[in-house]
Amino acid sequence: MEGVIITGFRNPNKEGITLVFNKKFSMNCGLESKEWWVSWDKIGEALCGDGYCNASIKSELEKVRKQES
Repeated sequence: MEGVIITGFRNPNKEGITLVFNKKFSMNCGLESKEWWVSWDKIGEALCGDGYCNASIKSELEKVRKQES
């Protein structure tokens, strides 16, 4: 992944966002692409660590997100 950077984004919604990169690369799934959809929870874990959110039930997360919007 050397030299791969985020150059933009598109389609943000309540579940996640599509990140756009400067070149194709392969994630763990083995597929190559310049665009990858990422959930907000995965972004939160990457930024804040494994303790990002204790709410494990999707309905709890959705309730919090509705309160914030």
